[in-house]
Amino acid sequence: TYVTPDGVAQQDGVDQQASASSEQVEEFNARGLWLMLCIILLGGGAAYLVLGAALRPIQTLGRQVSGISENNLQTRISDTRAGDEIDQLAKAFNGMLDRLEVAFDSQGRFASSAAHELRTPLATVKANLDVLRIAKDPDTQKYQEVFTAIDKQNGRMIRLVDDLFAVSLQKEYPFDDFVHI
Repeated sequence: TYVTPDGVAQQDGVDQQASASSEQVEEFNARGLWLMLCIILLGGGAAYLVLGAALRPIQTLGRQVSGISENNLQTRISDTRAGDEIDQLAKAFNGMLDRLEVAFDSQGRFASSAAHELRTPLATVKANLDVLRIAKDPDTQKYQEVFTAIDKQNGRMIRLVDDLFAVSLQKEYPFDDFVHI
């Protein structure tokens, strides 16, 4: 540093260059920081838009699957026609829904048939007991007839329940067959 004839202090050329260089570095760093921040924000926004578009079919699939219950198994997942993994997943869900619908329908028919098969012997037992109840002085033969009918229907119900139990233990029983009792 030196003093000029008019009394102003001046730095020599080396110090002036270092000072100018330091200011340029600070300005470069500030601009670089802003540029990096802009690139990160633009890249994040672009990634958000691209991933949102890529995940939209998964969100749609999730909404459609969530809307299916045991009461509307006939509903199917719409085909995305994309030919990608999401489309394969939708087809797999539809296949599973087909199998579940068949199983639920078969189970309903089976339960209905079993209930009908049980209703007949129970109605016969009740009718025989009612006949015995309303008879004024039933004789031994009448008691014997009612007990024979009840015993026969009881045996029928036992066989039916045994058959139902055997069917329930079979893991791959085709429920489209009829159980003959």
